[in-house]
Amino acid sequence: MIDKLNSPLVSVVIATYNGERFIREQLDSVLHQSYSNLEIIIVDDCSSDNTRAILDDYAEKYPQIKLFKNESNLGYQKNFEKGFLLATGDYVAPCDQDDIWLPTKIEVLLKNSNDYAIVYCDSAFIDKNGLSLGRKMSDIKGLTDFDDPIMFALGGSVAGHAMLIKRQLILDTLPFPDELMPHDYWLGFVATFNSKIKFINEALVLYRRHDKNIFGAIDKKNKQRETAAQRVKNARQRVFLLYQKVPRLFTRFQTSLSSAPSVL
Repeated sequence: MIDKLNSPLVSVVIATYNGERFIREQLDSVLHQSYSNLEIIIVDDCSSDNTRAILDDYAEKYPQIKLFKNESNLGYQKNFEKGFLLATGDYVAPCDQDDIWLPTKIEVLLKNSNDYAIVYCDSAFIDKNGLSLGRKMSDIKGLTDFDDPIMFALGGSVAGHAMLIKRQLILDTLPFPDELMPHDYWLGFVATFNSKIKFINEALVLYRRHDKNIFGAIDKKNKQRETAAQRVKNARQRVFLLYQKVPRLFTRFQTSLSSAPSVL
């Protein structure tokens, strides 16, 4: 038996919305993690399908689940933000409602956490039926260690579903910017101010690709496309938000960011 000192509490935060299709598989994979000192924070954002009934059933059976139901719809970003604020663990692990975690995910990330603000892993793609698509996240993105915020200004990314985050970083990043950038991008950017982000080259998440993904949906035929002017405007706003967040000691970095909007 590992003592409490060597088994810190990990808060798994799940933001749900109309997730009846896959939520059972995800919850089962979290509940069967090899690392057991977990609290599971679930915040449901006014689901209109059978999600709430499923969550009620799991919360009744498993005491480590803490279920919260929003009275009004907050949206994806703010729902995760609420879940992070409710978490009490030393570490926080964001969790999407439609993936599957391999049993050793938390154990492996925690063993490699050291002094890193974020440690994250690779993910293997599966389809809506849970069948392998034969590709990993690292096949399409440059997953690596990060130690400089400029990497995120230039397009670096760390997927939230693959992260284990030190609690202090959550406090340093809130509130999340409204809709202009994903919360995991923001977390990664701020993490590099005082820490290196560590990549574990092992696929510990089965990342489900289907037509209802919030990000990376397969079917984009009905997605409204940004105009060129909107893209420029949004890019300028994102860069300005990054510039504002950088600590004053990064004066050279701030200077380079402050000039970036003029060339977009």
